[in-house]
Amino acid sequence: MEFAEVVRKRRMVRHFTPEPVPRETVERMLDLARHAPSAGFTQGQAFVVVADPEMKRRVAEVCGEKHYVEAGWDPWISE
Repeated sequence: MEFAEVVRKRRMVRHFTPEPVPRETVERMLDLARHAPSAGFTQGQAFVVVADPEMKRRVAEVCGEKHYVEAGWDPWISE
């Protein structure tokens, strides 16, 4: 697949199903993300996977998801 085709077909998603993503899929995505290019090859990214519903709720609270939802948007951090 050509890069231009990938860019044209991409979509932003912020409303998800409640079904869990298989661990192998998450690990594969993280492995690919860790190998993505970075500015000056600094590799300055870190990833945190949160699967526990209560922890997702707490992260959403810290990130201010409440204000986002009050503005009429779907909750996407806690989901």
